[in-house]
Amino acid sequence: SVKSWRIPSKSSGNSSQYGGTLCRGSAGMKLIISTNSEDTQEFKVNITIKDPEEIIIKPGQNNSKTALISPTNQQLFQFKFTTHREDRFLLKVTSKQENPVCSLVSVQPLENCPEDLYDEEKDMRYGDSTVFQTMLKVTAIVILKKDYPKGVNIVIRAKSSDSDCYLKTESHGVPLDRSMEVTISIEYLSEDPVLSTCAVLLFYLVIGLLGGGLSLFTYRTFGFEFDGKFRKQEVRLSHRVKSAVTKTKSKSISMSQLSEPAEEADEMRLNSVV
Repeated sequence: SVKSWRIPSKSSGNSSQYGGTLCRGSAGMKLIISTNSEDTQEFKVNITIKDPEEIIIKPGQNNSKTALISPTNQQLFQFKFTTHREDRFLLKVTSKQENPVCSLVSVQPLENCPEDLYDEEKDMRYGDSTVFQTMLKVTAIVILKKDYPKGVNIVIRAKSSDSDCYLKTESHGVPLDRSMEVTISIEYLSEDPVLSTCAVLLFYLVIGLLGGGLSLFTYRTFGFEFDGKFRKQEVRLSHRVKSAVTKTKSKSISMSQLSEPAEEADEMRLNSVV
């Protein structure tokens, strides 16, 4: 695996430094430094061998890691399933910086290290089973054991611009070197979030169907229907009673009109007899 970096970096305020965490491999490492300048250039190289505990993240808020990222300062962490019985975890990356920098979080199979680790901004989205997200202040990615049997590499880097995070507005107050401190943590997931979401939607669907069925049943059986859960009832029996009363009144009026001519006829008969 060949990696190259160019300094000074225009994407990081002309920073003349570059830092990154590299995977530990079985073979040796060769470092080549060159310059296009005709003048002699002085440089300094620091190589630090990190303890595995520094890059391996364990579940729980108390085991979170803090790191500084920038376009020229990539961070690498690892999470392994071998020591955990659970098979669902949630990766959270957060920042409390007032003016956050658009960053990229990439989750890749553990076996990608060291040959096929994608840790440059241009390729962090690539690779089999790679999952990535852009972020400002927080991002969360579900990690499943069935997708990453051995574990994952977690690569974090600040992007060279904020165009992917600020679509309708512009960023303000971002540091010149585009650096940002982030906190990385792994949490247990007791159940599948997709199943939980489906269960909630199914619950509301069942409640809606029961409510609609109850309203239809009461309307057809008792003549009224429910409007809302506890707000009001529209009683249709009153309309039936009113219509029945109206019909009764109209019939009584008709009968009275018919009886009046009969009475007049009887009076005429009596007068003619007299």
